[in-house]
Amino acid sequence: MQRGIDLFINFRLKTWTRNLIAGALAIAVMLGIILLIFHNKANIDTNLYNKNFNRISYINLQGWNIDENAYSEQDIIIPEKFNEIYKKYNNIQQKQGWDLSDYKGKSVTEYVYKIKNYNNGEDNVYARVLVISNRIIGGDIFKMEQNGFIKALK
Repeated sequence: MQRGIDLFINFRLKTWTRNLIAGALAIAVMLGIILLIFHNKANIDTNLYNKNFNRISYINLQGWNIDENAYSEQDIIIPEKFNEIYKKYNNIQQKQGWDLSDYKGKSVTEYVYKIKNYNNGEDNVYARVLVISNRIIGGDIFKMEQNGFIKALK
């Protein structure tokens, strides 16, 4: 009789252990899937701005209508050391949640688009976005004239 009880307890213990291992494995798989989903979402978000359409969409979301065909693209280098002008420019970026000091000495791509809806069609106003590794790291609107300005994009 004792042997039957021992077999029953041993069987129950093995079943419980198997269930525990299976449950832990299932939780690990689910966590892996969740991490994979969020990792892929982060990659999607950061890769949005490698195409002109997506940069235009981002600028449009900030409230600006732009001439989609009139834009320039050039590589620029963020200075290693900021002078007073660049400190003020970075202050504009920081107010928008960006910080160019993280990119000192790095090459970034500058995209400039002509804005069509600034103050009822005021001329010579442009939107600029700075992109590195397909991520927007800065942006502004500016007017290129003697009494010009630089303002936040957002």
